[in-house]
Amino acid sequence: MARCKYRLQISLALILTTYLSAGCSTTNTVESNNKKGQIQLFLQDSPPNESELYADWAAYLNDFKNTEGDNVSVTRAFHASPALDNINLNGFQEKYSTLFVVSDRTCYLYSGPILEPAIYDFIHRVSAQQEIPEFLNQFSPEALKGRLTIGEYSVNCQ
Repeated sequence: MARCKYRLQISLALILTTYLSAGCSTTNTVESNNKKGQIQLFLQDSPPNESELYADWAAYLNDFKNTEGDNVSVTRAFHASPALDNINLNGFQEKYSTLFVVSDRTCYLYSGPILEPAIYDFIHRVSAQQEIPEFLNQFSPEALKGRLTIGEYSVNCQ
């Protein structure tokens, strides 16, 4: 139990650091990171929670952020909407959901908390334009096609 509590405390500290470093303006953050392979994460924010689920979610997110370094930007996004009818963003309303935008062209939605590091591995391989092994396809978040608006930012998901 002590190990779990320690992991939770570290995870909470790291996720708060991640949020604080994400900046305030969604538009500025995205526009400054439109590089080949750049990964943008838009998180459906929720208040800190002391559950093991939250600790695992935060740990996997922070591991991904640390592994990707400057190649990833994390932004809290309270609102996202489709500009075309072919994108269903109801899943983004779920606590801890994540929208991924890779190189300002490839978009994925994962509804709910990410509790499988393989999901982040899938996104990494997409951004690095690496081959996706067959077993990893089961961890693919939902691919989005069409125009998507996140705060002041708009992207044409291909």
